[in-house]
Amino acid sequence: MSIIIDRTGNTSGKSLPNRQRFMDKQSDAIKKAVKDSIARGKIGEIGKDGVQIRGKGLFEPHIHHKPGTGDNTKVVPGNKTYIKGDTVDRPRGGEGSGQGPGHGGTDGEGDDDFEFTISKSEFYDLLFSELELPDMTKEMLQEAVVFRNHRAGFSIQGNPSALNIKRTMRNAMGRRIALNRPSKEELLDAANALALAKVGKEGTDVIEQAQTHYDILQRRSRGIPYVDPIDLRYNRFEKKPDPNTSAVVFFLMDVSASMDEQRKDIAKRFFLLLHIFLEKQYDTVKMVFIRHTQDAKQVDQEEFFHSRETGGTVVSTALQKMIEVQKAEYPLDLYNIYVAQASDGDTAYGDDTECLRLLSEEILPIVQYYCYLETKPSSWDGGETGLWECYDKVPEQRKFQKRKANDVKEIYAVLADLFKKRD
Repeated sequence: MSIIIDRTGNTSGKSLPNRQRFMDKQSDAIKKAVKDSIARGKIGEIGKDGVQIRGKGLFEPHIHHKPGTGDNTKVVPGNKTYIKGDTVDRPRGGEGSGQGPGHGGTDGEGDDDFEFTISKSEFYDLLFSELELPDMTKEMLQEAVVFRNHRAGFSIQGNPSALNIKRTMRNAMGRRIALNRPSKEELLDAANALALAKVGKEGTDVIEQAQTHYDILQRRSRGIPYVDPIDLRYNRFEKKPDPNTSAVVFFLMDVSASMDEQRKDIAKRFFLLLHIFLEKQYDTVKMVFIRHTQDAKQVDQEEFFHSRETGGTVVSTALQKMIEVQKAEYPLDLYNIYVAQASDGDTAYGDDTECLRLLSEEILPIVQYYCYLETKPSSWDGGETGLWECYDKVPEQRKFQKRKANDVKEIYAVLADLFKKRD
């Protein structure tokens, strides 16, 4: 069978739109593979090396006879049904074994055995294309920036007001030492030696030698300036964009003893995807990581995801720590405040009421958005937790959203629902 492949050279830059159209056609297969990758991947390795995807309905065009047409007098050796001269009925149109090797069925349907890989960048673009931080201020949406001067080394030309005295004098000293310019002490010693020779009883030869030495030092001193134009160094500045407004997202994770490995894995994967989403989509978002047991503390990213510390459970400590850090480091006139919390809903007796008070009275009035993820294993049948029931009473529902996740396969759907783009 003849196969024709179009190998017409693409014009410059045409391959990228072609690949984008191809990926749009296979969007369902890609999204399914992305979700499977999240469910199977290890923490920190999601999308690291791209995603392998099996496509459907992909084949190269080729020319062949229409089924049921054409005459053929050859009989393939080795068959046990026909011999030369037998009449064979033409197959009815539409019959066949499927579209791909090894994937056909009796109904004529099947999948092509075709696989392709999307890159890490494409993976993230697909993963987060429909997500955003909701209710950002207009200044942030426009990515308003101001340009400020930043130090950028030194230059040999510049405004006299930008002269760097320290660097200039250091260059001048190095040049004087290299050229052996006489110091003030050497000139003074030579002058004293000449004066003593003139008033003493030494002969004319001694006086001439002292005079010659003094004259040489004088010429060298006049010929090698103390500061030369080549020594001058000026402070150099470059204008760089600084964000005029920004945002901070607080990550609050329960790591108490009631959070078993399955629950912690769900919470960590949720926060990991949120972390990647923020880094991918925003340049001016800061992230603050807070872990809590019966006590809460601010930690770095490494400790947040990998520390094995555990203990009792007092959820309100995380909310109090978040308020404390915000007041100390992130003023409301400069930052949009966001909070993402993950817990199993268990806390000390009466603490759920304190959480509701802190959330309603102190946190929601200052934040743009607050989301709560409650992690429960698929086997959980214990009803609603005290924290979930208290959060049902939160007055501002637009700013506050809560969801549950029972399995790692649900994480992306939950994230996409919490941070979906809004009108």
